[in-house]
Amino acid sequence: MLPTMRGDGQLENLLGFARRKGALLLGFDAVRRKAERRAPMRVFAHPELAARTLRDIERFADARSGVQAAVLADFEQRTSFLRKRAVKVVAVADPAFRRGLDRYFPKTSRGEQGGCQE
Repeated sequence: MLPTMRGDGQLENLLGFARRKGALLLGFDAVRRKAERRAPMRVFAHPELAARTLRDIERFADARSGVQAAVLADFEQRTSFLRKRAVKVVAVADPAFRRGLDRYFPKTSRGEQGGCQE
């Protein structure tokens, strides 16, 4: 199950900057193509996305390829700058923008430092 989160103004700004730079992937097909190439990325999905599509996104995130995904509870509000209501999945693969988006995802044990380690 993908974690559910709420965005903020900074998330909206980062996604907007990524869009202007051409680093924002729009739609599940674009995300799938990038994931098949094992590219690390941060994926945000609409809460009403089809169950099968959510499972596919989870599979990409579980593939240990650096993909982290979450359901964005306020997806429509945070992606309103797109002016494309049909888009239900967005992702960022650019390393600089990924670092900026990392604060929205929990740290994992896949080579990343996080939490108290003994």
